[in-house]
Amino acid sequence: MHAFWNGATEVARWEVLYRRGREAESAASGGIETAIDVGEYLRSVVVVARDREGRELGRSAVTPVVE
Repeated sequence: MHAFWNGATEVARWEVLYRRGREAESAASGGIETAIDVGEYLRSVVVVARDREGRELGRSAVTPVVE
């Protein structure tokens, strides 16, 4: 998975939620684009942006994954 920032400089970490929000993978923000290894094929995800204290800044809608 790849997360792209859209000018949101306060994002410190991206979190990918899957399987109805019960499982997650995350990665520290790597600048404009951050790669997040989820280790398996997913049908859909929700991506959450978090600040340095772990507070949620925003989240995507449930998004289908394109191969």
